[in-house]
Amino acid sequence: MRKILFFILRIFTQLILWQYHPVVIGITGSIGKTSAKEAIVAILSQFMPTRGSFKNYNNNIGLPLSVIGVENNGGNFIKWFGIFGRATWLSLRLVKHYPRVLVLEMGADRQGDLKYLTKITKPRVSIVTAVAPAHLEWFKNLAGVKREKQVIIQALPKDGLVILNGDDSLVRAMAEVTKARAVTYGFKDGNTFQAKDWQLTEKNGQIGMVFKLLYAGSIVPVFLPNILGWQQIMAVLPAVALAVAYFKIPLFEAVKALAGYRAPCGRTNLIAGRQETKIIDDTYNSSPEAAKAALELLADFQKRFTGRTIAVLGEMYELGDFTQVGHKEVGVKAAAIKVDCLVTIGLLTEYIDEGAGLGGLAPSNLHHFVSQTGAIEFLLDYIKPGDTLLIKGSQGARMERITKALMAEPSQAKKLLVRQEDSWLKK
Repeated sequence: MRKILFFILRIFTQLILWQYHPVVIGITGSIGKTSAKEAIVAILSQFMPTRGSFKNYNNNIGLPLSVIGVENNGGNFIKWFGIFGRATWLSLRLVKHYPRVLVLEMGADRQGDLKYLTKITKPRVSIVTAVAPAHLEWFKNLAGVKREKQVIIQALPKDGLVILNGDDSLVRAMAEVTKARAVTYGFKDGNTFQAKDWQLTEKNGQIGMVFKLLYAGSIVPVFLPNILGWQQIMAVLPAVALAVAYFKIPLFEAVKALAGYRAPCGRTNLIAGRQETKIIDDTYNSSPEAAKAALELLADFQKRFTGRTIAVLGEMYELGDFTQVGHKEVGVKAAAIKVDCLVTIGLLTEYIDEGAGLGGLAPSNLHHFVSQTGAIEFLLDYIKPGDTLLIKGSQGARMERITKALMAEPSQAKKLLVRQEDSWLKK
């Protein structure tokens, strides 16, 4: 049945794209895909009809549904008939209005995933955000991840555009596998679009990131209210690059349009916590590189604000042979930033504890729990006004439950937190 469903969705996707000819933007990368997609939609929607993938719909079911313009209805056969009905109308061009631009996430859990997705969508622009340890149980090592991710680049036509994270050497090297024009972005010198002098700041009561954007001799100051961390700057840079380099939108206008960008739920969102605490909710997913970046953000809060810093970390999955090393690296990082309290949850996080110990974190600052219940009870008793908590873990660790227990207004969970749909809450 799944094979039949894949076939039907593929045919509908190809027919719809053939009928309406939207500009397809393909985004892949080990981290940062969804945030980059949201930033792109925030800019382009100010200038032209634009649709992004729903949520993180990035596989051979989710991506076609984003092209059709509907959300997944699970196993409800009646609702699937409705989806197929809409797809039929679109494939016959009986719907007048369709987006000029489709911004599609393309995930790769196994070898061959991107070949399938790019074959049915034929992107005109491809963006690669990062190559990092993720899904290593299937790709074995970073070289395997790189080979799969660069398929999205190889699929481009000669007159297409590739936008690459120039700070990632493995990503930057992908420019060699395509004849399409390439631009880069990042913090390092030599990037086409470069961010400099970034810092966490507070303006008019809003905490956010400020930086200077350099492009073709121009320097534009940027303030992103309610956006936290350098990783979110790395999300908006490819969006600006796309707007300027492909759609010829003036740099200043592209930056101005970023005012509508909000980080997706579960991606370094600042949420008010109980007892006048601040929560950095980064619970969507995790990997060693993403966890270390989040800890760097926590260190920025440590420098900018008074109060203690508390890192609440869950397990990281799908790391294969890198599981022990990856968790240990995160522990070493937590010790390096001198976190005031490290709370780890789950069996695999014992390796985080080990790394923290090797890094010199005092045993009195480390608290390990097998279950979330024990961790929540400890934290509710431990926190005090002025504290900043970072909460992060892999999707399967369900760390958003910790955030919900600690946020000042749990009634806002459906609006502010990830995985609040009934299908998730029942798990």
